[in-house]
Amino acid sequence: SLVELGFVPALEQLVFDQKLPFLGICVGMQVLFEHSEEGNTPCLGWIPGKVKRFPESVRVPQIGWNRLKFRGNHRLTEGIPEPAYFYFVNSFYVEPASDQVTIGTAEYGIDFCALAASDNIYAAQFHIEKSGAVGLAMLKNFAAIVGDAHVD
Repeated sequence: SLVELGFVPALEQLVFDQKLPFLGICVGMQVLFEHSEEGNTPCLGWIPGKVKRFPESVRVPQIGWNRLKFRGNHRLTEGIPEPAYFYFVNSFYVEPASDQVTIGTAEYGIDFCALAASDNIYAAQFHIEKSGAVGLAMLKNFAAIVGDAHVD
């Protein structure tokens, strides 16, 4: 794990002390929250909230394209037309403690947070890198955010 390998202090120094923009993708989103139902696992706790399993009424994992609904305007979603479809492979979803961090939602049996932002921490439940032109546009937006960061 990141803790056992000793990576967490270095990551936290970059993300919290130097304010380096950070992007978690898929499971990378989930580990940013406080706790996961998967194996009753403590996570990094960088974003308050928990990771929950989809209801039994839906088939897991969710595999395929799903519509993302943006909430408001955000640099990460700038210039991406709606409806925008992204590629998902997941059995779990995040439930942020504050709805304020949710900048995009999707529906799979329930509406869930699929895109989050908290200060310089960004997270996507879907695979940006497998999502074609809209994924590339989002990665370019994140690269612009990184480019604007003032990091020592």
